Amino acid sequence: MQTLGVRRKPVEPGGPEATARAKELLAGKTVTIHYDPNPDHGKWGKYGRLLAYIEMPDGRDYGLVMIHESFSKAYIKYPHSRQAAYLRAEKKTRQPKNRKRGSDMNNWIMILIRQILKSASAPLKKTLEEFAKSFRDKARETPNPWDDVLADAICWILQVD
Repeated sequence: MQTLGVRRKPVEPGGPEATARAKELLAGKTVTIHYDPNPDHGKWGKYGRLLAYIEMPDGRDYGLVMIHESFSKAYIKYPHSRQAAYLRAEKKTRQPKNRKRGSDMNNWIMILIRQILKSASAPLKKTLEEFAKSFRDKARETPNPWDDVLADAICWILQVD
């Protein structure tokens, strides 16, 4: 299942902590899932995962909690009904006090790379996507787990699912 409207991959900075927090909030608990009310928004993602919002046992929106606690970001690639609320929450969220100064530069570099990639020609984008997928497939065949981490990082940078 993919939580609708938020995103944080395990290979991103803060990913392992986000995974741990998700387990803390949800593991072994009964939750309620809500589909997006927009009829144009499907219930299944392009990789066959269920797309839904999660209501925690205490009634709070899991996505908003993860954004407020700086574990996730609002995901706006595909419009959804809670997008404005998630973006407002993200804007209000303060960064953790222990955040390193270099992470601002890393974030800026990632934004720059993604902007450049958006401007690339369609054939080049397709070639990069094929490279990333092929690289990830080859990494999965090796016994070295760091190959998988590297491949996932490349796919994350190139925004290849």
